[in-house]
Amino acid sequence: MTLTGHAQPGSPPPAAADRGIGIWVGFSALVTLLVGALFVIIVMPEAPSSAIPSRGAPAAPGSSQTPTASPTPSPTPTPRVEPADSPLQKLGLSATQCPDFTVRRSAVPRDELEGYLNEVLDCLTLTHRQAFADAGLTLSRPSLHPETAMNQSRCITDNTSDDWAGLYCGADEAIYFRPDWAPDDPVFLVDVMAHEYAHHLQELTGILAPVSEDQLAAKDEPNGEIRSQELSRRVELQAECVAGVLTRPAGPLGVRQTDFDSLVWARASVPPEWAATHGSGRAQRRWFQTGADSKGPEHYRQCNTFTVPADQVE
Repeated sequence: MTLTGHAQPGSPPPAAADRGIGIWVGFSALVTLLVGALFVIIVMPEAPSSAIPSRGAPAAPGSSQTPTASPTPSPTPTPRVEPADSPLQKLGLSATQCPDFTVRRSAVPRDELEGYLNEVLDCLTLTHRQAFADAGLTLSRPSLHPETAMNQSRCITDNTSDDWAGLYCGADEAIYFRPDWAPDDPVFLVDVMAHEYAHHLQELTGILAPVSEDQLAAKDEPNGEIRSQELSRRVELQAECVAGVLTRPAGPLGVRQTDFDSLVWARASVPPEWAATHGSGRAQRRWFQTGADSKGPEHYRQCNTFTVPADQVE
């Protein structure tokens, strides 16, 4: 499984100091930043249960023949698609602003938080609907749950820290969030959802499963941990790039330029405990900006972190 996180920022830049203090205080309290407070859990599909064979034709009257079971055909394995060749990179996305969503300008009350996050997910699902249909893919909307529902999740993690804001579970196609981790600036909440939704897109376009397979295989290889961490960084930095597409001022969420600049700046520093699996602050910032600068309609083509050299996903 792969876990994601964000680094703790320093003092906000002058342009954001008057309105972003709530974000930075929230990050400081939890040790991790914006893009690093997000987790993705990748799980391998469970092995299919043993099939119960169906009974064959009954024996002829008077025959002592024992009925035999009809053979159960083996399921045809799904051909593996390499992450670098995922259809995500080929989606023709018309990333225009959602007509029914506006980023709030003030803190979101706790009792309105889940509704606000669902509005973000509705916007992002609407944004991708036509692109998935044109590509012949099925688009589902991820469900949203508070962290208290994680004990019913099919994803299991032994991570017990509280330094995360959102978590994506591929097996559930669900995003989990922490209601008590809501900074004053709702732009941060939008960014959290954009990052987690990017993991959902990776799940739907066949990226997470082969990465998980490769990480499991790497456990038995020399320097396997190094290889596994590199794969995790490629997943996370691709999600950063996708989030850049979705949160840029001209994107579907309609984030203002000053707010977007603060999101870029906040990725400048990532604590060492997150960098190994999520990328350095420099890498997060570069890939986030790459997504923001992408040209359409195939915005995500420029987010293919699986084709670049290792020093681009440091």
